[in-house]
Amino acid sequence: MGKYIVLVFLSYSLYATDSVNIGIYNNPPKIFFDTENRPAGFFVDLIDAIAQEAHWDVHYVPCQWEECLQKLESGEIDMMPDVAYSKTREARFDFNDEGALSSWSVVYTHSNTPVSSILDLHGKHVAVLKNSIQTEALKHESALYDIKPIFLEVDSFKRAFELLKQKKVDAAIVNNFYNEPHAATLYKTTVVLNPVVLKFALTKGANASWKQRLDEGLKTLKNDPQSAYYRAKAQWLDTPQPLDNPTPWMPWIFGFGGLLILLLTLLLFRLKHRLNAAITSQKEAEQLLFIQSRSAAMGEMITMIAHQWKQPLALLSAIANQIKIDGEVGVVKPEKFKRYYDDLSMQIVDLARTIDDFKDYFKPNKAKELIDDPKTLIDMTLSLIGKTFEHEGIEVRTSMKDVPPLYLYKNDFIHVLLNLLNNAHEAFAHHATHKYVAIRASVDAKNCFSVEVEDNAGGIDAEVKKHIFEPYFTTKTKSNGTGLGLYMSQNILKNYFHGRLSVSSEGAITCFTISIPLEHVIHP
Repeated sequence: MGKYIVLVFLSYSLYATDSVNIGIYNNPPKIFFDTENRPAGFFVDLIDAIAQEAHWDVHYVPCQWEECLQKLESGEIDMMPDVAYSKTREARFDFNDEGALSSWSVVYTHSNTPVSSILDLHGKHVAVLKNSIQTEALKHESALYDIKPIFLEVDSFKRAFELLKQKKVDAAIVNNFYNEPHAATLYKTTVVLNPVVLKFALTKGANASWKQRLDEGLKTLKNDPQSAYYRAKAQWLDTPQPLDNPTPWMPWIFGFGGLLILLLTLLLFRLKHRLNAAITSQKEAEQLLFIQSRSAAMGEMITMIAHQWKQPLALLSAIANQIKIDGEVGVVKPEKFKRYYDDLSMQIVDLARTIDDFKDYFKPNKAKELIDDPKTLIDMTLSLIGKTFEHEGIEVRTSMKDVPPLYLYKNDFIHVLLNLLNNAHEAFAHHATHKYVAIRASVDAKNCFSVEVEDNAGGIDAEVKKHIFEPYFTTKTKSNGTGLGLYMSQNILKNYFHGRLSVSSEGAITCFTISIPLEHVIHP
């Protein structure tokens, strides 16, 4: 038995004029192999009826979905049923004109994974059929709604359900007809995606008469309520069989139903258009807030750079004065020149490092980065503001306990941490007591990566605490604050890390806590 078993299902040797190789893959109940390894399902019955009229000698070639498409493209098989039409696929294959079925995609999850819309798939691990119309559509919709599911492409719907049942993925997307025993133990959501028309795909430049035979056969069968088409639908797809003696008003019912479906479709498109416009408007507003927040941060950075440069510039000035004095009194020796050179080089390197630190901070994140030593996140943040704290006598205490390597958007995380440290710095403006800021990182009891930023700058009033994460809310003067720092920090944690920012205050002590589920910041 060869690598690919060729099963001869239909043979019309007396009249056959064409031998047609058709790809078949397991996608019950539309097309599959039964318990005796024979082709079965809706499309097999449909092909049987069309082939009988067209006098085709049909050979079924077993293959996996992606393999079938490759064989079709290379000409190893002639046609493939159950293929959703799209512009992308039209570039690879020829299609008949008459649709065989309408289909759409549905989402399955675990019962404890609530998914009520496509937006809930953000950050979820989703099993999808490789090179399928579902995958193509979901990627397009994800970009449209600015969500980022984590796709795991598989060779079959059966494999998608296996992964879902083993809880290796959060969701699986299959077509609405797919029937699999695993599905009984899973949860079918109400999310419906990507309505499509299923047709026959043919190798580019295939026999033109085949396409004509398919269209003629489908039209004839669909126009006869007692044909093999409706019998196959009733048997395999649980569609009620048409009445043997349809009443005269039956076409009116179907016509009214079709009109109602058309109106609902137009309404859905209208609602989708309005939703897209609202989402676009919301994204633009959030982007504006982010730009304003970033601009305010840049202003704060300039102040920090000034603090960072004060000491190196003062030392450079002192060294220059010493060289001038030594030159005037004529006591310059080679070893002194070397010492001056070393001191100058060290201060220049310090200045250059400061510029590099700030330059890296303002680079936008393109992708997540693996941080082998999470302590570097704190060190990088302190490289931006540490000198400011030192200059103003604010003690910085840091601790890191049992935090594994992290996989995250580095600069966005530093942005949040820097906002919290800068808020603490500004809160100390009216407090002359011994000042300290403590940064504590750990994995908490809820298996979250937790970073606490605590200060003793006087605490937060209960009324202020109620509004602290609202946009444009600030206790500073308008010239000194935008009220966006904490709001944007909360949004960054929510949208990029699936985390949250909380605050507690008792007496003079305030503690902000960054909390991120560890599963979202560990390497996949």
